[in-house]
Amino acid sequence: MSLSPQTIRIQRRLSEWTQRGRKHWDLYRWVFDPFVLSDAIKLVIRNGGTAGPDGMQVSELKGREWEIAMQLSRDIRSGAPTVIVKSTSRLHAFGMG
Repeated sequence: MSLSPQTIRIQRRLSEWTQRGRKHWDLYRWVFDPFVLSDAIKLVIRNGGTAGPDGMQVSELKGREWEIAMQLSRDIRSGAPTVIVKSTSRLHAFGMG
């Protein structure tokens, strides 16, 4: 699987900034990018990942990568918790607020 040109551009930009010593305080804005999210979903599918905390199976992702990436992007931007992970002692909600 090849990454989208948008994701490759972001990777190169971050690499250049890192080499120049720039800090990545604004890294979260790249997480909002639907192309990055779509590529991440495709990698999960390719790697045959198991169901996540939301219970969604990899088979449910196939063919819906862009739709799911756009929904995740909207959820993250709005501050809605997108993933809830329960550990042994804590409950973690990942999202932007």
